[in-house]
Amino acid sequence: MIGLRPGEQQPAPADLAVLELLAVPLAAALHATDLSRQLQLSRERIVAAREEERRRIRRDLHDGLGPTLAGAAFQADAVRNLLAFDPERAAGLLVELRAEIGGAVGEIRRLWTDCGRRTSTSWGSSAPCANARHGCPSSGRAWHGACSAS
Repeated sequence: MIGLRPGEQQPAPADLAVLELLAVPLAAALHATDLSRQLQLSRERIVAAREEERRRIRRDLHDGLGPTLAGAAFQADAVRNLLAFDPERAAGLLVELRAEIGGAVGEIRRLWTDCGRRTSTSWGSSAPCANARHGCPSSGRAWHGACSAS
């Protein structure tokens, strides 16, 4: 807070000189404080977005891919049980099993593609996807179920 001394109508020249010396560093400090606050808010938004993305991936895996793979496992057991007694029916179940597994692969590709879209549209918001995506579907290379960081 800046004020005049009792009885003064305007600041003394020495006071003005001190104020001029302090103005630039004070403005820089205030600006740096504001930038620091903005950076902290941005980091908090990124962390919140990452957590939301993790929850979404977990939900997609639990509600979609998990039951599909469990069903495929049961179907494989049924095929094994039928092989000795009814090979024709077992062959039919294998065709269904192959289609179910193809659907699961499609679901995995959809999840990876969604991760690519989220990663490219909002930098930093999709760390689980971004960290696992090197060399995967959105890179333009064929994906065969395994990813490794380059």
